[in-house]
Amino acid sequence: MEFPKYNATCYPNEYIKQMTAHCKINKITNEQEILEFCKLIIDSTITFPNEINSLDELVMALKLHLTFNIFKNTYKKKLKFLNDVAFDELNVIEYDSLIVLKHVATGKYLSTCKKDKSIAVYARDKLPNSNTVDYRLYIDDNKSPITGHAEVSINNTSVEKLSRLFKDDYAIRFIKSNSTHNNDYVKTKDIIKLQFLQMGCLLRSHDSTFMIGNKPFQEVIGYQERAGGNDKV
Repeated sequence: MEFPKYNATCYPNEYIKQMTAHCKINKITNEQEILEFCKLIIDSTITFPNEINSLDELVMALKLHLTFNIFKNTYKKKLKFLNDVAFDELNVIEYDSLIVLKHVATGKYLSTCKKDKSIAVYARDKLPNSNTVDYRLYIDDNKSPITGHAEVSINNTSVEKLSRLFKDDYAIRFIKSNSTHNNDYVKTKDIIKLQFLQMGCLLRSHDSTFMIGNKPFQEVIGYQERAGGNDKV
């Protein structure tokens, strides 16, 4: 079994622990002998005082070396990044298989808001919370007053009832993806296009806006013409 080498890519305590285990496997139990082995397999670019007489002193010396600070700061950055990713995932995926869709062309997110007695579908700058995405979309014969394309709607009926009501007639499928896998599911960061099967419409957003009160909202529509970059999510 090969002895581990210390090159400042792990905590000194962990290095000493691994070295001690390797030494004991090889019937080396004397601490001074283990200490000498630990010193010998430290990367030559990492210097430390000669007056080190115990494993604890070696750990302290390695922690005082510049390379350990670099490792520690790098580790903290990676940990923060992973925590941020986990935090975003918790904010976005809270209820089973619900996901958030980001519009490729504008970088905005599919969302909803209250509009009079109905709920409007639009694209927004910030990540939506669970309350704005927990609905089932459908397209009917209504036309958008802004562009004349099919209007994307949400019924106030419960999600469970909508799932039964529109299960067949208003099914949605993804028809294109940049993914290299051929599975029947979408992975994180896949780029897809969504199509409403009954009408053949693609879910699309663009620069056109509609007003609720004095506030503009980026429109989301059902588009039946040639597919383009505005259809990618």
